[in-house]
Amino acid sequence: MNADNGQSEVLVGLAMLGMANTAVGTEVEMAQVWTVGFDEGYNITLSADFPDGDLRKTEYVDRTKDGRSIGFDFEPGKKRLGRALKLENIPTKFRWGGAAERMPDLMLTHSVMLASDKVRNIIEELEPGVHQFFPLETWAKGNKPAQRIYLMNICNRLDSVDHQKTTKPFDRGIAWRNEKPGELVFNLSQIGGHKLWHDKHIFDNMYFVDEVKDAFDAANVTGVKYYGYRAE
Repeated sequence: MNADNGQSEVLVGLAMLGMANTAVGTEVEMAQVWTVGFDEGYNITLSADFPDGDLRKTEYVDRTKDGRSIGFDFEPGKKRLGRALKLENIPTKFRWGGAAERMPDLMLTHSVMLASDKVRNIIEELEPGVHQFFPLETWAKGNKPAQRIYLMNICNRLDSVDHQKTTKPFDRGIAWRNEKPGELVFNLSQIGGHKLWHDKHIFDNMYFVDEVKDAFDAANVTGVKYYGYRAE
């Protein structure tokens, strides 16, 4: 079964636009935690779909409720909540509307993240055996075979924001209103030794430490723009 009825547009542009405190090139020396916006390098939105699997029915291995937090009950079909997924209903094929030679290393489509071998290798080196990478047989424009790509599921779920130093509103004790004025400040002690994670009080975004960004930069990872946050 297809993940959606017919083809769905890839989400391009900046994820959660305007929600990061610091853009690349301005005060980056203060940033110790990063997120990304996704940019495929085209000026149009491209089609993408999964010919098999059903992303509406994916399930988490551990559905233990997580108090007052985003996605606290881990319902089937919910995405990017920082816990491992069962293999059932995960797609094994992916079709993309862009040229094979221009397929980026990181993409966001159908509310899931896709990663190249380059990205997978970096993450596995820095945080081995933690995150999930489901291989996808991939075609690009004209049904041309493209580089191997993975459905990436980040499996760390943290409360990583400093509740005392952050000045953005904390809505009902569940979610940080990141679109509102103020500063989002991360807490290094709460992050501990983790490299990549989803924050249980922030919708969707993946966060990571300097070490990951440095490795992405060194490898020239494509498809993303970086946005940094202060962490203490």
